[in-house]
Amino acid sequence: MDALIGFGHDQGPKISAESGKEVNYLRYSDAGLSFFSNGLLAHSSTIADDPDLVQRMVTATTAAFTAAQESPEDAVASMEGQNPQMPSGEVLLEQWQGTIELLHTENSEGLEPGHTSEDDWRGTIEVLAEAGLINEAKETSTYFDASFTTEGQ
Repeated sequence: MDALIGFGHDQGPKISAESGKEVNYLRYSDAGLSFFSNGLLAHSSTIADDPDLVQRMVTATTAAFTAAQESPEDAVASMEGQNPQMPSGEVLLEQWQGTIELLHTENSEGLEPGHTSEDDWRGTIEVLAEAGLINEAKETSTYFDASFTTEGQ
């Protein structure tokens, strides 16, 4: 049996398409682990010195993810042929559909992509601290600035 650690929604469809074999998943969430992994990052000086830039990036990213959720086929079509290493449209669509499933938790269901909850942040912070990936579980505001949303626009 071969195995690897990675983003199943991304690597699984590509590996399956390239190998012609079925891919099975052992997800962290199946073992009761649920935590954030990807997001927009900005240096604290960028947030302090150019909050308008940060807000515009959040707004653009939210709009792009929302549009791609509403029309996955169009989102995939816009990506096809943009990079010679990119997989086929069929694989891209499967990858995006897997990503859509991960954009929300029970605590953020119905909100725009990128909106998160304090409970989800606390859970992520606790998992990272328990695993020794951060020294201590500090306040959520140490890791995440919730003031940049699209609601205030």
